Amino acid sequence: MTIAVGFLCSDGIVMGADTQLTAGGSHKGYACKLLSHGSVAWSAMTTYAGYPDLFDAFNGRFRDEMEAAEAKWTITASLVRDLVTTILQAFAPTDSDNTNLLCGISFADGTQSLLKTRGTLVSEAKDWANVGVADSSLIRYLLPLLAKDGVRSTQQAALIGAYLIRTAKAYIDGCGGETDIWILRPKGTIEKHSGETPSVEQHEGMTEHFLSQAIARLLAPDIDALTFEDSIASMCMRLRSDHTELIRFFRPSKRPNPR
Repeated sequence: MTIAVGFLCSDGIVMGADTQLTAGGSHKGYACKLLSHGSVAWSAMTTYAGYPDLFDAFNGRFRDEMEAAEAKWTITASLVRDLVTTILQAFAPTDSDNTNLLCGISFADGTQSLLKTRGTLVSEAKDWANVGVADSSLIRYLLPLLAKDGVRSTQQAALIGAYLIRTAKAYIDGCGGETDIWILRPKGTIEKHSGETPSVEQHEGMTEHFLSQAIARLLAPDIDALTFEDSIASMCMRLRSDHTELIRFFRPSKRPNPR
């Protein structure tokens, strides 16, 4: 089981995934489910839900096919989409049908693309996408709600992604471990923010707990006007404080561009 999410933002692509690997319900292990690729002309990161062996095989073929294509053509979103389709069609249908991928890619001209696969079908996501147990009703409800007005920045997307994965780990069997959050910038830099996610998840969990208690108080039928106003003021003060804490995370790093 896996939850993996991706966001296409103006200042980069965000991907996140849990780290638990479950083998046929018999045992589990932990590993990073994101992988990076790149050259002078492009940079990419991939993640998946399904068979780890197919993901490994896909990434080997993807690297080779992209290198061969780069020697002949200009790398574009449509070319990458066709290559991904061809690679997936080479695998056994039972394997590809049970492994879905997300692929975020940044091109030399600064443009970006986020691809999602389902079996051998490859589509280009407009703003966000998810694979795996994220297709559950829980994530289908939360993701459009949190991203209803669009996601304006990679920082916002990373915070939303961390919340979604944290929630999935809490309520969906087979999701677990730490959370990896990576950000691919338009010019090719990949920032790995995985070390920040435990603190982010802790802050988001405390905010969620506070809000649930505040809403319960406000819904009390016998609450008086003064208590109601005090509760609203207290909630706003707490949310401002939590916002100040959360926006410390997932800021762009000053690492040099690999290109």
